[in-house]
Amino acid sequence: MSNIDLVSMVPTANALLAAGATVTAQAREFVKCAAETFEFHRAGFTAESVAETSAASNALCALFEVEPPAARRMHDGGPIIAKAVTWQKQHAELWNLLVPSSGACATVQGEVIRIAGRMGDELYRNGGGNWDEHYDRMLAALCVHMVSHNALPDDQLAECETVAARVRDDERLVDRLTELAVIWVGRNSTPIALTKVAYKR
Repeated sequence: MSNIDLVSMVPTANALLAAGATVTAQAREFVKCAAETFEFHRAGFTAESVAETSAASNALCALFEVEPPAARRMHDGGPIIAKAVTWQKQHAELWNLLVPSSGACATVQGEVIRIAGRMGDELYRNGGGNWDEHYDRMLAALCVHMVSHNALPDDQLAECETVAARVRDDERLVDRLTELAVIWVGRNSTPIALTKVAYKR
């Protein structure tokens, strides 16, 4: 299910359940994932459809006995501070806080997190099949951000350059690049407005 399928899925699910279909753990996981995806993109929905889609998401959660996801908390303009312990969980926390439904972020901190996440998704999920000049520009921008404002220490900046040069050939390196992105955000809690970007990914 994508977000646009949620409304039509409610009568379909009702019909299947009425006909004796069994609610499986896998089905619950699909509904949970669909509801979480909608909640992430809620802010980007048009006003005309958000209420109906939200109601459909809640209806599916009720049908499949899934706890509806908590409302997404977006950045309110204050200091950007991740509360999680591990860098992986901090990246997920910052992603939910700073990254919009589509397009570039409002802050440099958000864009650093978004670029790292987009590269990780492209390399791990898609094997780099869609990597193009825009990904190259994103990678270059990430390296530029790392040396800006309260920059990473010299040894980590050198590592960032080395990893960036090799990440397309060794997807595992994207994890370290993402960790360095989280470290940079941790050193720059005051929001920094992002100017126009030179890429379209």
